Amino acid sequence: MDGKVQKALKEAQEELERLTQDPETAEMYYQRVKDLRDMLSYADAAKEEGIELGVSQGIEQGIKQGISQGVEQGIELGKKEQQKEIVLALYKRNMSIDEICNIVNLSKENVEEIIGKQNNIAN
Repeated sequence: MDGKVQKALKEAQEELERLTQDPETAEMYYQRVKDLRDMLSYADAAKEEGIELGVSQGIEQGIKQGISQGVEQGIELGKKEQQKEIVLALYKRNMSIDEICNIVNLSKENVEEIIGKQNNIAN
């Protein structure tokens, strides 16, 4: 052991011996030690409770965020599906691809892709 550590331990031992010689002082010392241990125990319990609360709140926030993103994605998919149905309905009525593009506000490539996929499914 390092000389400083040995010196500190020796001083602590001497202080303990001095404090425990008088029964009243010893009782106060042991009560103080108990109080400090209790405070550490309470602090540990509070820390654990804080961690559990943080995890719980994090999970709750994650679920809410996931639901929100899922709803947004569902809406977006619904819009795309609706556009696809409109494109196909207009195409079945012999409307030109250029006219369909103007109505649904999609590029010619997107409209042709939707029609092409439908034709592939039909064949």
